[in-house]
Amino acid sequence: MAHYQSQSIFFRLPQELRVQVYQYCQELYMAERKTVFHRSCTEFDTMLKYRFTDIPALLMSCKRIKEEAEPWMHRHIDFEFSDNTGMDIVVMYNRAVGKIDLQWVRLLTLNFEDLVVKPTLTLSMMEHIVDHAPRLRALEIAWDDMVFYPLAKIISLEENIEPWFLIWAKAKGLKRLKLKGVTKEWAEAAEKELERQNKGVKLEIELYKPKVWAKMM
Repeated sequence: MAHYQSQSIFFRLPQELRVQVYQYCQELYMAERKTVFHRSCTEFDTMLKYRFTDIPALLMSCKRIKEEAEPWMHRHIDFEFSDNTGMDIVVMYNRAVGKIDLQWVRLLTLNFEDLVVKPTLTLSMMEHIVDHAPRLRALEIAWDDMVFYPLAKIISLEENIEPWFLIWAKAKGLKRLKLKGVTKEWAEAAEKELERQNKGVKLEIELYKPKVWAKMM
């Protein structure tokens, strides 16, 4: 007996087209959903479960769509970080779809706005992700001008890039690493480390280019 949902026009579409629909919905939800986490949230599992009420309507439409779409809806997590230096408060803005299921995550993007300290909590969070995201294939990290000019001083290599080396090593399936807004020194250190790890990771670099306002400080 044929499954009754096979009568649906949607499920008569080729799977490739249905996947395109899921990917479009994922991008839409990512653009609309934004959760704020503070430094006091030290249990990363708790932070992820905080989103359990933010389940997309698509995943609640029927069981078959949920089973088919869920792997595509959780493929990307995006974090933005900002730091009120004087108050020592780190704020994290998370964009994701519903309660995150790390097993499906393939892309992780991190954007640092004005962090000026060694990102200890951030590293702990990322270590948790790579330990529970076996399908993670791409990692993109971007540093904005404020990282370099909170005090008209560039953060040292040891404070920012080197702590990430262990994270990259733990991401067993990583195939692509993109670093944006890094100094030449940071880029060279990252390249040497990936060569040492010998994992065949493709490295993409966009060097730091100070904006006009930054040059004036």
